[in-house]
Amino acid sequence: MEKNEEYWLKFKSSHSNLMDALDDAGIESELLSKKIDTHFVEQHYSEIEADLLQFYAFFSNGYHCYWKYDHDADHNGSLNIWPIEELFNEKNLVQLDGEETRVNVDANTKHKLNLKGVFRKVDYFVDEEHVGFFSDPSMKFHFYYMDSDQEFWDLKLDFKGYFELACAARCYTYWHQAILFREFKKSYMQSGSDNFIESMPQIFPDFKIDDFFSLYDSLKLKD
Repeated sequence: MEKNEEYWLKFKSSHSNLMDALDDAGIESELLSKKIDTHFVEQHYSEIEADLLQFYAFFSNGYHCYWKYDHDADHNGSLNIWPIEELFNEKNLVQLDGEETRVNVDANTKHKLNLKGVFRKVDYFVDEEHVGFFSDPSMKFHFYYMDSDQEFWDLKLDFKGYFELACAARCYTYWHQAILFREFKKSYMQSGSDNFIESMPQIFPDFKIDDFFSLYDSLKLKD
């Protein structure tokens, strides 16, 4: 497997932008990563999207950034990309129940899908909600948000787009809901969306929500 320099530079740039934004806001963060098991990567080469595989093989096998805002502990951020081994750990997999898999239930584009295989959690940013991808090839490695009711929402991003947008969001907890409320108008996500939109400029004065949504639109997958 060869290193894709374009992917590596994109990951590095996104990471650097996140660290700079936290430093500028005077926020201390914890950052953890692990060494890659190249043999394990080779075993699962065909089961992971190319850009995620590049991330694990050449950038970091796992990535955990966590921060709290000193002035208000309710404002915090978490980006917790699990090491590749955890994506294949049986206890972490969501086994799919065929027609009971609920996807984009308010968009009427997909409702209950007869999916095969599993849902692999990639970003374990909080205990009750996660982001990952389906092993079923019909889902094309799109990254999905799994909520606490085990409903799945298409973020319309591949991994490199997800990582870039998460870093642009300063990995603010539940930043995803601003995207999903905008896309699907799911009512329970409105408070999370409003909180993100209102709080981010207070913590990070250079943050502009219009720029954030423009970035998302540029990264959004077309199919």
